[in-house]
Amino acid sequence: MADSAHDLAAICSAFRIGVATVDTLRGALDTTTLFAVRHTKPRVMACELSGQGRWMVAFTSLPYLARFATSSASGDGGPVEWLSSNGADLISLLPADVGLLIDPGQEYAVALPPTWLRPEPENNL
Repeated sequence: MADSAHDLAAICSAFRIGVATVDTLRGALDTTTLFAVRHTKPRVMACELSGQGRWMVAFTSLPYLARFATSSASGDGGPVEWLSSNGADLISLLPADVGLLIDPGQEYAVALPPTWLRPEPENNL
């Protein structure tokens, strides 16, 4: 795992116990390279979780992505296409109603709802 991924994992852990803010987490996320399953069409791959909305799953390392892809119920165990992007660019591609789940299965996994990914602009009158 690259240094920025280690930093993000540490910040995710701190966020989970209430020590880091969502702004700190977003700042680290924006510059960290994330890996995700690439869809065959030009769009992001999102999962619908019953009653919990739509989520894109992203990983801080290719081994984490590979573990997810091979254990996923939707996967056939074969090779998967993947993409990498910094967090800021990845978030900019997400539809407004899609949240981001980082490193599911890891003790520091974090789910960022869509409202946390795209804060409301300040009202400047």
